[in-house]
Amino acid sequence: MKEKVREPHIILGIFYIALGVGILLGYLTRIMIIFLDPLPDRFIFDFINFSRLIPEKNLERMRDIDKAKYPYEKSFYYIIAWFSFSGFVEIILGIRFMSLYSNKSHITSWKLFIMGTLTCTLCGFTTFMPLFL
Repeated sequence: MKEKVREPHIILGIFYIALGVGILLGYLTRIMIIFLDPLPDRFIFDFINFSRLIPEKNLERMRDIDKAKYPYEKSFYYIIAWFSFSGFVEIILGIRFMSLYSNKSHITSWKLFIMGTLTCTLCGFTTFMPLFL
């Protein structure tokens, strides 16, 4: 029995179950928000502010979903949150592929990791996480 518990797929299964329960109950999301919030992110709002395409008061309402007045402001936030989520998934998949193919030089896993990091830096590491709570 002790030999079966130490097999990698059993340990990985227990980790996935704990991860799923943590996401469902919200404590894992809150912990990730606390740890990932200090990272520099949401540079897309700085680029939009630099180009002066959208007035500053409207842009401030787009940064926070609770301050949004109009439907297009919420839609813009949801689009940014979707890109943030896809970047976060790319980072996780890149790390997973790097751990699977560590003995080979797999360039695809590094591309996923770098593109996910750039996407999360541009759109925010924690932009999508409050939507999970």
